Amino acid sequence: MSNPYLGIVKDDLLESFEQVGNLLIDPCVFEERVDGMFGRYFDEALNTIAHKLGVDKNFIKAKFEPIDSYTPKSEQGVFVICAGPDEIAEVTLISFPGCCGIVVSAHAYVLDKYRQLGIGSLLNKLRQQIAKEWGYSILMCTDVENNVPQQKILANNGWDKLKTFVNKRTGNKVCIHTIALQ
Repeated sequence: MSNPYLGIVKDDLLESFEQVGNLLIDPCVFEERVDGMFGRYFDEALNTIAHKLGVDKNFIKAKFEPIDSYTPKSEQGVFVICAGPDEIAEVTLISFPGCCGIVVSAHAYVLDKYRQLGIGSLLNKLRQQIAKEWGYSILMCTDVENNVPQQKILANNGWDKLKTFVNKRTGNKVCIHTIALQ
């Protein structure tokens, strides 16, 4: 299935890139510690995204925004993938309170016009690699039951659906998923 937005996205990206040209200052810069630790994972993912979008690999960047917490190494934060100045995908990893072996993946998304390109699957692989590198044993996430793209990614990549419940605050059916990090 091809993405109907791909031609538009590529044109938009190239236009944005041309407008800023060589003056583009990358707003998506890793902290030195994170770049050294995760560069190999991001390089592969970013090169794949650039290829799928038909743009130069230097146009696709990533950033990490740490979340201050009680964890000793601040091993939680927001990972963002950017195409030029635009954020196209994001995932947040948060330590599970009360158990240092579990990390929760939250707010994983890919903007609509970048979907159907495999970016969600890359983001899934990336969050697992990072959580494993940080030393977590279990990665957990929740999503609404009608989020079919996320349900497919999780089912196709070995996640276990532990429980489905109705969120009393929103009325949404929510699924809890986990995957063991080996």
